[in-house]
Amino acid sequence: MLKTKPNLPVEFVPTLETLPLEELAKYGIDEFRRDNLIRLAAYLEMFAADLEFGMRNYMLMVSDSPRDFNGEILFPGSAPECGTVCCAAGHGVYAGIEALPLEGWFDYTCRCFVEVGGGRGDQAANWMFSGTWSLVDDTIEGAVKRIRWLLQRGVPDRQWGQSMGHHPLCYV
Repeated sequence: MLKTKPNLPVEFVPTLETLPLEELAKYGIDEFRRDNLIRLAAYLEMFAADLEFGMRNYMLMVSDSPRDFNGEILFPGSAPECGTVCCAAGHGVYAGIEALPLEGWFDYTCRCFVEVGGGRGDQAANWMFSGTWSLVDDTIEGAVKRIRWLLQRGVPDRQWGQSMGHHPLCYV
């Protein structure tokens, strides 16, 4: 049975002690992205019991929304209201982090959460949103812990090995 996704009111502004913005900038995270990540983690945590979640895909569902060759819904702005299985970034639109018209998932993730394009931004994106987590820790709780870990401590040592199950998880 399809259920309606909970939405976070726009006026809800969660807080979290984080690294200074100068430190977060090294990971491709500015104030706008930091605030969105805090909001996303709060949304995931608040509504964990009500969400369809999986780190493998941004958003999957049987619907009339445009989709790619893997069956993923192409544009965050075309996200349906119910029945979707989403990764952490895919839940951003339900957390009230608006997508631009015809903005694809990669662009949405880069604009709203972490700037990628080489270096530490790519490491941060992989730490928080990599599909490889679906094989190691495919849980909302794990996604929330990874987002908050990054915001409070940066990318951990051996982050690739952790996401692939080769090293113990630093956040458990």
